[in-house]
Amino acid sequence: MEAMRDDIPEWLGPPPPRDTAAWRRWLARWQNYALEQLGDVDALNPEMEFGLLSPRERRARRLGSEIEQHLLAGLAGDELVLHLDVGDRDLVHASAQAWLTGRAVFSHIPSQVAQRLDPWLDRHATPARVTVARAIHEGLLAGLRGMACEEPAGLMPSSAYAAAWAVGNAKAIEADPRG
Repeated sequence: MEAMRDDIPEWLGPPPPRDTAAWRRWLARWQNYALEQLGDVDALNPEMEFGLLSPRERRARRLGSEIEQHLLAGLAGDELVLHLDVGDRDLVHASAQAWLTGRAVFSHIPSQVAQRLDPWLDRHATPARVTVARAIHEGLLAGLRGMACEEPAGLMPSSAYAAAWAVGNAKAIEADPRG
């Protein structure tokens, strides 16, 4: 179960069951409050559960999305595009690792890119980032091999693994000759 944020005001109460009239009314009140009082634009974003996720859960969702995007770009042979203005070095590191992983699976990584990227990745490696990078590699390979998704412990490695596994699994299905 994903953790909800802990700053929902008492006057709003807990969210009712989804897809009900009560949910739609509650969500409208939440969105007004979150936008006006908290400045939380995620309140309008269904992918971020309308801003109801905890900050850690949102970060894990963003990580999964970035990994998926960069793995697909690497697999397609697209150029590496990093958004360094994101301000989250963990996210940038994981994105670069995902692109490299995707690129290395089906094609050669241009040496000038590797020469620039490898030292940066090494300089900015931390134990947590290395764990996420390993989860990306293992998840993609497990998905490509049609293996079950066995996520590692920890929210960020688990999110990285699940995103990479989903990309690998989709590619395996796409390449299956039984069609």
